[in-house]
Amino acid sequence: MHYAISAIRYRFKIRMFVVMLPLIQQTLKQTFSSLIWKLEIDEQHQHIAIETRDTGIHTAQFSLLNYSTGKVLFKDLALENNWWLGLDKAHHGLVFLHGYISQDSPQHRGIICLNAQGQIQWQQFNIALYDVYDKGLLVYDTAIQPRKLYTISADAGQRNQDTAPAATPTGLVFPQIHQGELPGYIPGTVSGPVLTAMYNEKSIWAYHTRQNGRLSQELIIYGDGKILLHDKLGSDIQKPNPEAFFLQKNHLFCIRNKNEIVSYLV
Repeated sequence: MHYAISAIRYRFKIRMFVVMLPLIQQTLKQTFSSLIWKLEIDEQHQHIAIETRDTGIHTAQFSLLNYSTGKVLFKDLALENNWWLGLDKAHHGLVFLHGYISQDSPQHRGIICLNAQGQIQWQQFNIALYDVYDKGLLVYDTAIQPRKLYTISADAGQRNQDTAPAATPTGLVFPQIHQGELPGYIPGTVSGPVLTAMYNEKSIWAYHTRQNGRLSQELIIYGDGKILLHDKLGSDIQKPNPEAFFLQKNHLFCIRNKNEIVSYLV
């Protein structure tokens, strides 16, 4: 009898636990002290690399997170002369940064390769990254015109014999501007374009509302005849944000308040 009662209690606890699970699982949430400037996805390793910048004190920092587990691999890494560095790509479990031809030019020069611990694995200053492919990097010498592309290994920066590599598809999905009538669960106080995307029979919406002359941005995920998630992405916004979210397969990424990265499993 005691065993039967214990089993019933155990099954009841399991049912209660299942009921209390969120409708949409959050897999990543990380807040930064500076503005999120750029994001890059490494699908193979489920990494997201993040560049943050503080324009007031002219600093740039770099972070690497696992968006599937939420693990922080490194965060707020500041290298020497970091304001003149930028995030280029995340690939092969590594992070690639670029420098600039000069302080007055947006043209890239130099590659710094960081490993998953935030340590410099290799660097070269006379080349620039053009693209990544499945086996390595496609680069060019910034001193040679016209530009001639060649390939190097990702882990050591050594030239190899690969020719005409195919670009690695990103698999990223970005929302489109909705045309036509809005569904009833979107409020009638919407201001400006509404962004939408579909995935796994779920519809994802991002929109702005205006109150007292200030904008707020909200995110809704709808499926199975109900709202699965309603999230506020920002308030007191001065101008509309056209880049509310994107999808990497079943991971939805969005930025809250310009300094927090969030990922949901859809």
